[in-house]
Amino acid sequence: MEAAETLTEYFDRNLEDEVVALNVQSSNGRSFRLEYAQRLVSPWVSPFVRMGSDPYEEVNVSLATGVLDGRVLGVERVIVATGTDRPSAGSVFKQIEDAFGTPSLQHFDTYESEMIYAHAGGTLVHDLKAADPNPSAVGVGSSDYLSDGAPCKTAIGRSPIYKFRSPREGDWIGTCDLVFRITVQNSVANTTIRFSLIDYALTRANRDETDRQINEALQKTAPAGEIKL
Repeated sequence: MEAAETLTEYFDRNLEDEVVALNVQSSNGRSFRLEYAQRLVSPWVSPFVRMGSDPYEEVNVSLATGVLDGRVLGVERVIVATGTDRPSAGSVFKQIEDAFGTPSLQHFDTYESEMIYAHAGGTLVHDLKAADPNPSAVGVGSSDYLSDGAPCKTAIGRSPIYKFRSPREGDWIGTCDLVFRITVQNSVANTTIRFSLIDYALTRANRDETDRQINEALQKTAPAGEIKL
């Protein structure tokens, strides 16, 4: 609620809840249903706005389930600029670096440039090594050119929104705690700047506890006071 109030004041427009229904059925016939707001979205940005030629700004906020009382797991902000005075990737990255210090990774490319601050194991990852000295030749997106075993490699770019899986195969979050990612995309018509801040430590806690409570509810009836969903 605090995040929604702050963002509503900033944009001078109301954000809307994106409510979803989570339905799970076990092999023994038990079922579980949960409706909750998984995101706050900018209703004024439609597909027509995104495909248009006018500048715009939007924000999407990913929320936890009831086990964390709907706390914010991640925020994505998009700014689309047009005209001749569009900012360059270098100018955007300099502002970020002046504010937050040396990033874990900084990569420049003609079309898409990227800066990442990654925290894993409770500390900032000072260097996300690239597998190739010329990452732009490998592909777009940090996960394409980070070396195997790099902290947060499998988490970068992944949504924190809860999805039920049983059993879960692998742990894509790993030891990743937080990723602040900035990308700047340049085209003839516009420049798109994306800011993504995701708390994977909270995402991990939300996933594990939501899994536990759903599986427990499917297996047996637990006292109401022990389950928040």
